[in-house]
Amino acid sequence: MYKKLLKLILWCCIICSSLPPAHSQYFSHQLNLQDSSQVHILRTSRGDRFVGQLKDIRSTNLFFVLGNGDELTFAFREVVSIITWQEETLDGSKGWHRQFRGDPFKDGQKSSIGAENLIYSSTAFNYEPGEGEVRSFVFIVNIVDVGVAKGLSIGGGFVLPDIGILRMKATTPISKSLHLGAGVNMIFPLTDITDIEGVAHTYAILTSGNPDRFFNVTIGAFVALDSFSDDIFIASVGGGYRVAPQWRLHFEMVFGADEGAFIPAVGAVWQKGNFKLDLGLAGLPDTGIESTLIPILAIGFVF
Repeated sequence: MYKKLLKLILWCCIICSSLPPAHSQYFSHQLNLQDSSQVHILRTSRGDRFVGQLKDIRSTNLFFVLGNGDELTFAFREVVSIITWQEETLDGSKGWHRQFRGDPFKDGQKSSIGAENLIYSSTAFNYEPGEGEVRSFVFIVNIVDVGVAKGLSIGGGFVLPDIGILRMKATTPISKSLHLGAGVNMIFPLTDITDIEGVAHTYAILTSGNPDRFFNVTIGAFVALDSFSDDIFIASVGGGYRVAPQWRLHFEMVFGADEGAFIPAVGAVWQKGNFKLDLGLAGLPDTGIESTLIPILAIGFVF
């Protein structure tokens, strides 16, 4: 089963890497082609801005008339947004129209969907100071992360019934498309109900790409906080690809030195406004090689 799943994941990666960069399109619901007095603003994927009026849409072409009477024809794929003049002048403070200027998915824009984390691992993208996220996996694993400085975030949470988590991640870009990071997750019992000892998961991260199309590698270890347990090496490879304005697909494979453990996971994130929903399938640690993948369901809130 795992060999078949690995082949499927690899094919997904090949297909995603061969796709052209995704561009969102926004057409205002206030557009009225019958109103000759309405002024429209059209923006293209090259960053051009045209003021005039959208006259017609036929097949895959849009026909736009400028104020001087000249008519321009655009292929549908070239157009990023069309809004009314009133929306830009009165609602410009919302900043939504700036989101669709040029490449709407370029590095660092808030339009990215959850680039700071994959399924099991973190990436070398980080939260901006004062921003963060609350995530809950079926209300069992609950975590909050907050950016406290440029390239630095801290967080914490708990796992039912009585496991506590403290975490920190530091990241830095070393080029436009390459990012480095390091972090630690401190896992410890809150009461005597669960018979576990504390453990620290320390790791290094290398992320290539931008927040909407990236490949991620982590290398680290689970370091026992007692003198009786062995440390466990752990690494992961994964990536994410944004396929639509509100959807991102991702995959991850975790490798451990403990008897060659291999844990696969695939999933998707849907985000609308500040609300996020994670869906997918993942393996569990310490399960047999023929074990069935379990469904992932998580909700999140970005602030």
